Amino acid sequence: MSEISMDNVNTQKEELTTKILTISPEARELEPLLAYIPEIMSNNTQLRPLWERWENENDHSLPPQRFFTHTEIRILKAFFEYLSYASDCFISSLHGDLK
Repeated sequence: MSEISMDNVNTQKEELTTKILTISPEARELEPLLAYIPEIMSNNTQLRPLWERWENENDHSLPPQRFFTHTEIRILKAFFEYLSYASDCFISSLHGDLK
């Protein structure tokens, strides 16, 4: 794949990730992890189908709140909240704040 094509793919993934993060207020804190979220979701058996459907959907005009079912939104919110909590704990442990 050419460099231009890879840039387009990365840009599209970034846009899709930014859009899917609107599901949860906690997800705004995950912006530094933006590039990793598609990979994390793709490697998780429960999240993979959600990411693949989101990524392969032809018409991305729908917000994720209307694209996913209520159950799927609860799963995504839980994932984003967990990721936010885990990243906070990790950063705190680096600074010695965890006891």
